[in-house]
Amino acid sequence: MSWEDDWKAHGITDKCVDVAIASRSTMVEDLWLAFEQLSRVARRKVAVTLATEFGPRTTKALGEVVSGMSFLPDYIYGLNILFKMGYHPELRYLHSDKKEDDGSIRNIQWAYISWNPKGSQSSGKTAT
Repeated sequence: MSWEDDWKAHGITDKCVDVAIASRSTMVEDLWLAFEQLSRVARRKVAVTLATEFGPRTTKALGEVVSGMSFLPDYIYGLNILFKMGYHPELRYLHSDKKEDDGSIRNIQWAYISWNPKGSQSSGKTAT
């Protein structure tokens, strides 16, 4: 199933899962819409991974707006979207090794971003 598919036709309905996870699958045209989809289906938590390296999405979005600033990490763009959506996301970093064509190993860092969907049991309510 892709981001563009009809999720409801596949049985993915509002608040149907406790946790919605999208790992390394968020290179989509409309990240806001992807975050809305994930938030809609999750009851308690949403988590995504985004690149910490310079990405084409931020280059396009910010390069047209901010003169001389053509590269920013993709996860900064995602955090800004979530902030504009009214969320207070948590940010952590994940590290993994990637074997390059020449046999060398390069450490790759990913941004692990999670948030509580609106109306969730974990959305800021405290026990009394």
